[in-house]
Amino acid sequence: MSALQSPQEERIITLIRQLSPSAVQEVEDFVAFLAARSETWSYADPTATARAAAFMARDPFLRREAEAINAEFSSSESDGLGDY
Repeated sequence: MSALQSPQEERIITLIRQLSPSAVQEVEDFVAFLAARSETWSYADPTATARAAAFMARDPFLRREAEAINAEFSSSESDGLGDY
């Protein structure tokens, strides 16, 4: 056991190491979801908004939505208009 980890943290790590890669990803997504829900932030605090953005980037639902939006508008990237 590491000096930085509690016995409970060690048990959790041991359990996670026994999971399949896809199950580990599900656990990671769920933990990120829980962490994001417990986060308190405001627009006035730049570090808090940066943390909120980082949590949003990890959210599987938001990632799928962003990918769908990007796919929908990908045809307009080659419309010849360039950046505006």
